[in-house]
Amino acid sequence: MTLWRKHILLPITPKSKGRPRVRVVAGHAQTYTPKETVEFERSVAQLLADHRPPAMLEGAVTIMVKFVLPRPKSMFKKKDPEMLVEHFKRPDVDNLLKSLCDGITRNGGYWRDDAQLQGVSAKKMYAEKKGQPRIELWVQGEYGGSS
Repeated sequence: MTLWRKHILLPITPKSKGRPRVRVVAGHAQTYTPKETVEFERSVAQLLADHRPPAMLEGAVTIMVKFVLPRPKSMFKKKDPEMLVEHFKRPDVDNLLKSLCDGITRNGGYWRDDAQLQGVSAKKMYAEKKGQPRIELWVQGEYGGSS
C-alpha cells in the first residue's frame, strides 16, 4: 500500500446539504435532491478532478476541512479584524461536510464510499476582509496493493 496525502484548495463558496424534496408524479411519491445541491456536488467533483490519487483510496481515509464562508457586510467595519473570523451560526458544519463528502464520493474518484472516513476534522470561518470564500481540504489515505 502507498500512502497518499494532498492539500487541495477549492475556490468555491461552501454550500450546505439540501434536504431531500418529495413530489408526486402519476400518483407516486418521488424523492429528489435539490438542484442547488446537485450543482454544488458536481462543481466539487470538477474542481477535484485534477487532484485525484493515482488509484482509489482503500481502507481508512482521514480528512481535515476548513470551510471559509463569505464575510457578512456587517463585519467590514474598521474595528473588525482583517483575518479569518470564527463562524458559529448557520449553516451547520455537519451539513457543509455532508455536501462536500457526497460530491467527492459520487463524482470525485477518491474513495468508494464515505463510510471509509475514519477521521474527520472540520471547522468553518468567515473569510478575511479581502479574502474569498473557499474550501481547504486535506486528504490522507492509502491506495494500491502490497508494495
